Amino acid sequence: MNQPDGVQSPQIIYREGATGPKLVLNGTNLRVQTIVTAVQKWNMTPEEIAADYDLQAVQVLAALDYYTDHRTEIEAVIEDEAALECAASAMLGGYDGTP
Repeated sequence: MNQPDGVQSPQIIYREGATGPKLVLNGTNLRVQTIVTAVQKWNMTPEEIAADYDLQAVQVLAALDYYTDHRTEIEAVIEDEAALECAASAMLGGYDGTP
């Protein structure tokens, strides 16, 4: 698979998905944003992420390095996905997180 402009890591690739290309760890379907979310929101260490997702530490660190270099792009993807989840939940009358 060819790398789009801006992807400079052999550990990170774009994979075509149902809703368009996704940044994933090479050889997996694990999105970079999932690793970022695990660190930021779930307070997981890189070692915990590697163990939980059956990854090598170098893969987790590559995703976090990619995030550091492309923070704006990854944050936009995370925000867009959160907005879609909120809209879908509202349409389906799902749980909105209110106690």
